[in-house]
Amino acid sequence: MPMLFRSRMAAVLVFIATGAAVPVFAQTTTVTAVTPNASDPTTKLDVYGANFVVGLAGPSSVTLGGYPASFVVTVDGAVNDQLTIDIPVPVLNGGPGTYELKVSQSAAAGRTAIYEVALPATGSGPQGPQGIQGDKGDPGQPGQQGPPGAPGAAGGPGPAGPGALWALVRSDGLKVSGSANVTASEGHSGVYEVVFPQTVTPCGIIISSSQYVGGGLIGVNPDFSDPPDVSHMFFSVYFRSGSPSHIVVAEYTKDGVLTSGPFTIAAICQ
Repeated sequence: MPMLFRSRMAAVLVFIATGAAVPVFAQTTTVTAVTPNASDPTTKLDVYGANFVVGLAGPSSVTLGGYPASFVVTVDGAVNDQLTIDIPVPVLNGGPGTYELKVSQSAAAGRTAIYEVALPATGSGPQGPQGIQGDKGDPGQPGQQGPPGAPGAAGGPGPAGPGALWALVRSDGLKVSGSANVTASEGHSGVYEVVFPQTVTPCGIIISSSQYVGGGLIGVNPDFSDPPDVSHMFFSVYFRSGSPSHIVVAEYTKDGVLTSGPFTIAAICQ
């Protein structure tokens, strides 16, 4: 019957093709079966038969495919014996074919058993050349969107934007409200000086007459219902010589007469 087992990298298929011995004596040496060794099925075979050991003498030689095979007697029975043999390297590296197993107990007639074993290729040939590169595969599906990242650190303060320095000035020259460090005073009737905390010569200067909401001074409208007509007020604005942060304001009537009155002034700077 055929028998399948594994050897090295690939399965080693062993077919017990024929068993033959010359029956001359009662102690004829025969091979009845060959199987892969249980502990090392890739490089060893277990050989079963009769009269491998006769009179305490084991086989004189074992060959497989004409190559000497090392062996050990693993079972020494009254008649039935067992050998474990190493498959010769040339057989392991050889191609597929039928290999002759020969077990010689001695040179006496009937003491040599011949058994044919069919094996596939058990070795590996040289590595072949690298194949050509395959076609590029299709793009994969887009992955899921990842979670939002952690908030970044707060940035530093940006540069100061353009600002306006301003003041609301009463008719007596007192600053009512406005930017810090802006001061105002009246020199004499209708002439005021406004001092800014920086040079304002490159700034745009805006001035208009104002109705100061307060009590006891010129420009007060106590009932808020009929604001006075201030369209007759005109202003002259100029810088004090050598003082680029000082502005002199002169307030006139339409007749060109200096007059005291409230006003709002602003310096628009970059």
